Amino acid sequence: MKKADTTSAKNKVTYIEDDRALVSWIENQGGSNLTTKVSYSSTGSYVMDYDGNASGLVGTDVLLNISTGSSNFTSTDTKGSWSPDNF
Repeated sequence: MKKADTTSAKNKVTYIEDDRALVSWIENQGGSNLTTKVSYSSTGSYVMDYDGNASGLVGTDVLLNISTGSSNFTSTDTKGSWSPDNF
C-alpha cells in the first residue's frame, strides 16, 4: 500500500487463532523496518508508530509484516485489515 500522510500505521485485527501471540510492523520494499513492532494476542486496533520523520515516506509503497510472538511456536491464522496511515 502507499503511505498517504504522516500519521502512524494501524492494524485492525478481527481474528487470531486460539488467542495466540502475534507481532506486526511496517517495512519498506527493501525490507527495512519503518515502525515499532507491536505485540498482541487479542482482537482490536493496534497502532504502529513510524521511526523518525514519516513525511519522507509519503507516496512510497510499504508492507505489513506479521510474525508469531516469542511465546508462540506454531503457525497461526489471523484476519483483519491494515492501513499505512491511522485513519
